[in-house]
Amino acid sequence: MAFYSIGEVAERCGINPVTLRAWQRRYGLLKPQRSEGGHRQFDEEDILRIEEIKRWIERGVSVGKVKALLELNSSENKELMAQYIEFLNTHPAEQPASEPVDDEIFKDIALIHDQNQQNPSKQAVQSEPYAIVVLGGGLTLGDNGKDIVVNNYTRLRLETTLAVKNQYHLPIVLSGVEAPYMQSWLKKHGVDAKLLEDRSMNTCENTRFSSLLLQKKGGAPTVILITDRYHMPRTRRLFALNGIETIPVEAPMPSSLTRWRPSEKNYDHSRRANYEMLATMRDMWFGTECREVP
Repeated sequence: MAFYSIGEVAERCGINPVTLRAWQRRYGLLKPQRSEGGHRQFDEEDILRIEEIKRWIERGVSVGKVKALLELNSSENKELMAQYIEFLNTHPAEQPASEPVDDEIFKDIALIHDQNQQNPSKQAVQSEPYAIVVLGGGLTLGDNGKDIVVNNYTRLRLETTLAVKNQYHLPIVLSGVEAPYMQSWLKKHGVDAKLLEDRSMNTCENTRFSSLLLQKKGGAPTVILITDRYHMPRTRRLFALNGIETIPVEAPMPSSLTRWRPSEKNYDHSRRANYEMLATMRDMWFGTECREVP
């Protein structure tokens, strides 16, 4: 493996050595190795990272916020996703037997669509919803350490769904790899949700695959969207790219905010808010492939 001195990297990347040192010491953006004499040694991976840092800064991102953006696509995050998939594959849970989705549900969506079209007074403010879309928030192991169950994020979204279902008697779309487990949870609480989109592994895929499912079966230009408050703005934007208007219904977070001080509860809120803000910035600056429906 070839290594380069800080001077060689500075010349190759067009970055002042002082700046490279600041990126390492002050901002923690770089982690070069050291020679026996204590000099910095950069490899090709470091150089690729430097070029990525430059691209973010050229797009107006302050250097202090670049690290969080880099971590969105870090090898550690990819490894965690691989572990999550392995978790799902190695902990098969008995899924509830469900009837195949027949055309009646999609006829219901089409009927609601026709009723809305015939009632222009409703459209003057906002289109009436055609379905309820619930996004999964993750899975975990049950108390016995063996069964897969919905985690607290998903459970709170499903509890919100129960309240919404009582008010709006609409078809429910469950979106995410969590969908079969969400279906099982709802069934235990007296709600039979039959529209499952169980392929998606992230927000982009949630919006693409759910939109495609609804558009293929009569269309649902407006839906009630259930997720948490931090996830909601980015998700609504991605649904809009797919031609679907959303009526937001926010599910609570597992923990409530306390008076500001360093705490695990407050950290959870800050982490969620920062992640969603940075992911939205990424989508807007670099574009997104989340649009499924032409």
